[in-house]
Amino acid sequence: MAEEDELYNFLRNRGVPEDTLNRMIEQKIDHSTVITMDDNTLERFLPALGDRVALRHYCDNGNHVKQSRKLSLLEKLRKKMKLGHASNFSEDAGEKEECGSTRKSMIGNKNAYKDTRRIELGWIHNGKQVRTKCGGGTRKLSVPKTAGYDDLIELGKELFFPLGQSKKGPQVSFSFKIYDFQECEMPHDITVGGLYESVKLGILRFYLVSLDLEESEASLDDLETSDTPSEQQHDDCYITGETYLSSDDEIQFGPVEDPDYTSDDTLYIDAHQEEIPSQSRDVTHVVTHQEEIPSQSRDVTHVVTHQEEIPSQSRDVTHVVTHQDSAPKVLRLHRVNIIHDMIEQFKDASFVETRLSVVFVDECGIDASGVARDAYSGFWEAFFLNCADGETDCVPALQPEYGKEEWEAVGRILLKGYQDHGFFPVKLSLAFAVCLLHGENKVTPDMLIESFLRFVTPFEKDIISSVLEGREYDMDDLLDILSRMGGHAVPDGDAIKDTIIQTAHKQLIQEPMYALKMMAASAQCTLKSLLPTVSAVLALYESKIPTAKGIIALLKPNEKQPSHSKTMQFLKLFIRSLDKDKLHKFLRFTTGADVICVSHIDVEFTDVRGLQRCPVAHTCGPLLQIPCTYSTYSEFRREFGSVLDANYLKMDLL
Repeated sequence: MAEEDELYNFLRNRGVPEDTLNRMIEQKIDHSTVITMDDNTLERFLPALGDRVALRHYCDNGNHVKQSRKLSLLEKLRKKMKLGHASNFSEDAGEKEECGSTRKSMIGNKNAYKDTRRIELGWIHNGKQVRTKCGGGTRKLSVPKTAGYDDLIELGKELFFPLGQSKKGPQVSFSFKIYDFQECEMPHDITVGGLYESVKLGILRFYLVSLDLEESEASLDDLETSDTPSEQQHDDCYITGETYLSSDDEIQFGPVEDPDYTSDDTLYIDAHQEEIPSQSRDVTHVVTHQEEIPSQSRDVTHVVTHQEEIPSQSRDVTHVVTHQDSAPKVLRLHRVNIIHDMIEQFKDASFVETRLSVVFVDECGIDASGVARDAYSGFWEAFFLNCADGETDCVPALQPEYGKEEWEAVGRILLKGYQDHGFFPVKLSLAFAVCLLHGENKVTPDMLIESFLRFVTPFEKDIISSVLEGREYDMDDLLDILSRMGGHAVPDGDAIKDTIIQTAHKQLIQEPMYALKMMAASAQCTLKSLLPTVSAVLALYESKIPTAKGIIALLKPNEKQPSHSKTMQFLKLFIRSLDKDKLHKFLRFTTGADVICVSHIDVEFTDVRGLQRCPVAHTCGPLLQIPCTYSTYSEFRREFGSVLDANYLKMDLL
């Protein structure tokens, strides 16, 4: 009502008649209605234009003052709650003192005034980080800033030794230490808060380090700090009869346990065994090589264990020998120029006898077998595309720029891939491979025909198969095939098969003979000792060619929930649906090689949703991580298929 009285007093001062004011009061025209009325309606009460303009100006100014009063109250409220804008800091000195300097410092740094900090805590047992399925893993928790060395040890015991027990044994059987994020022992006189202040990292990771009481603690310190790996006694490996057995419960060195977390300090280990024929079958010599793998981290030493059975003349005695190898040679490769890079470096014959560490330029992989398998697969894929003849199976094609050194280098690449990683390119013609290893006299006519049918195009294969099986065929098509391959005589009915065998021998053996001899000079001796018979070569080809049944047999899932079993069924169904080319791609994605050259593929399940959901492969394990959040097989097939169809290994020219 006060606002209405002020409104009508304003009009009286302008000389508006009382009867007009009474009529406006009867029509309930007040401050708010004047603002919303149009000019024609207001003219019926105030005929004079000046009165209407003055009245509107008066009402507008009153509304602005009211709105300003509201904003002022809101700004004062924000300032009291410490949410004020920078433009509103010009208050009186008394209010500034009331805010206080302490509350100003809290803006944008809430964690600084908490009594706790988030940390990650893992478990390293006898130099190996324990995985989640073995009772370890990486735990994320909050601890007081004042927590120190002893507090973290007690916390780690509670987490990894519930009720004093673990998969590795009772708590009383071990001694304990705490390592910091650098995998060095944490100082006893520093707290978690002090360490955060000194290193300025977002989140710190600590490790509870357990060591068997009967072992020297110095051995663990040497493993973590020295440049040369020291001898280690692996309690997860043991000898039974003639076989060296190894547990795969722990396959990682470094801090990574969480699948969502990656680090350069992590290395998946691939332990493989090679048995060399010996005259004595009662004696097993096991040699353990500890190899230091180059890493971008300077504070971590990665160790790879290779076990080899070597011949011995003594009987009824088992020797276990541990020695240290020299530093590996680094094989630096450009993926787009992999043929030239590998041939140039393998011209050095010492590469066959030396441990190699493969590095792709401008790529972040660390070689623990997976990168090397990828390198050999990439080389032979490019070689068969650019330097070989044939369709399904190929033989080397003589190149003007390839001489004795180049073909000997190709032979060394073939030998080294099989010697170190069990990789053998099955796209290499079987007849050519048998001739390379055991000589031309071991190549049978049936082997020539079978290899020749895989060498020619599908159309030519149909024609030649019709000829050999006695079915109807077009003689002109056959003559075109033979003339393209250098034939000059027209075969008659009885000599057609002999003519085809001669043509196959010319294409598979005679034409690449120079390349065959040079490759044999550098690789035949060792390969023949590893594959001493033609039957061994045939068995090798059968075991290396990927099939759906063979790949499924390699899978080692870690199923703990019904959703894991459901996803595993999706994976098996997906593998069975793949054609031959897609099976090669699946192996290349999961192991780094497009042929079978690993003993198993570990499968883990992750709970990932949304755009981040996709299969992830770690070729060094090899380990396949699959989200278990697929509701239907069609979703699984679409996402996994898009991964295999991606041209992530191709270098396209723009």
